[in-house]
Amino acid sequence: MPQFSFRAFDGQGKDQAGSIDAASANDAVRQLAARGLFVQNIEAGPTPSSTVSTPSRSAVQPSTQPVSHPRSSGITTTTPPTINRVSPGSPSKPTTPRLPVKTAILKDHELYLLMAQFSNLFRGGITPVEACQTLAQRQSFTPALRAALTEMSRRCAAGDSLADAMEVFVEMFPPGTVGAVRAGETGGYLWQACEYVSAQTQATWKLRRMNNWVSLAFWSTLMMFPIVGIMQSGFKGLFAPLAGTAAPDDGARLYLEGLRGGLFGLFGFLTLSVLIVWIFGPKFFGRRRYLPLRHKLGATMPVVGRRAKLENARALSYHLGRLQEAGLSPYRSWKLASEAVPNLTFSNRMKEAGTPMTESSKLSAAMRTSEILPGEYADLVQTGEMTGTVPQAMAQVMSLAEQDQAHAETAIKIKAWIWVAILVVGVGGIAFALFYRGFYEEAFKAIFAGTGME
Repeated sequence: MPQFSFRAFDGQGKDQAGSIDAASANDAVRQLAARGLFVQNIEAGPTPSSTVSTPSRSAVQPSTQPVSHPRSSGITTTTPPTINRVSPGSPSKPTTPRLPVKTAILKDHELYLLMAQFSNLFRGGITPVEACQTLAQRQSFTPALRAALTEMSRRCAAGDSLADAMEVFVEMFPPGTVGAVRAGETGGYLWQACEYVSAQTQATWKLRRMNNWVSLAFWSTLMMFPIVGIMQSGFKGLFAPLAGTAAPDDGARLYLEGLRGGLFGLFGFLTLSVLIVWIFGPKFFGRRRYLPLRHKLGATMPVVGRRAKLENARALSYHLGRLQEAGLSPYRSWKLASEAVPNLTFSNRMKEAGTPMTESSKLSAAMRTSEILPGEYADLVQTGEMTGTVPQAMAQVMSLAEQDQAHAETAIKIKAWIWVAILVVGVGGIAFALFYRGFYEEAFKAIFAGTGME
């Protein structure tokens, strides 16, 4: 049977190192986890030292078997990759401080391209240190991202996991992305986790691009009201010459003065302030300050909320299936998976549902408590728990959530344009009515000034 060398630490934070015989790297991780060890690094081949800190199961022979995953479609590597695993909730020991670093915001299309390249590199057996070094040379990336990748490589070389290194750059990597990478490192499916995040981010980006036009129409229509209010401030000056209260050539000047007064008055100041904070706020104050509000709106809005709920249910079931396949307990699997979903509102709800869990708790019970997944999904998982086929049940849940998510996205595309049409025709019509009311009201006052018919 192949032999693997490992570095790990126990529940008291004491370092452990040695060799263990196992059918695969994932099997070795499961055996070590059963002993209460948290694996930081595992490689094919015997350890240089003959000392083994934990009792080995039997004498073993050296092997160069690469790390693979049961669901990796038969893909293996000629160079045994190194897998860094640090379990959340365990006494991890990063060698460098992990204070948040303020950087430029990483856009969705930049994130999904980065995670896709991470996936390809890890699938080819490249370590996180080498992967970050390689990607830091990509000229297609922004200077800020290249600098972050260089720092991530340094931190990984110093002993941090990739997730710990990413977590430092809070403006570039959302919490869900960091959680997915951490789950992949812990469960031995790092390249698959990166691939999943890349595909998920790409789908969100495409939907957001379509919704940009919807948002533009929505906000443009709403902005008509303050614009009408500002323009009405100049109507009185515009018609002053007609009313005989100003010289004939002063109309334009008085109109512009009225506009300036409306624009820089209280109403105009508040309108401009809201626009500036909404558009430029994330760049100045950081995206992480806006994420909770944005995610809460996304989780509660009609139609959009259903899509967000299904997207998070799909991510939850994916990571739970992978982690259960790796042999982690339901408690640890739920903890990791709840941090790997993209929406903070749903993530917090899942964490609350997992608070009373123990190592012997059932995943189906936590799924019902969280109310993220429909009851029939929890029933599928409960059946899997009875038959010992939880990973397969999670795969079925993920498939169902994916289909429902596709239907929800179609509904969003149709209903969004319907709402925009109603908004533009209805609300826009009201704004135009207010505009012409103010215009003709001042015009008629000026026309009938001094006739007793005002």
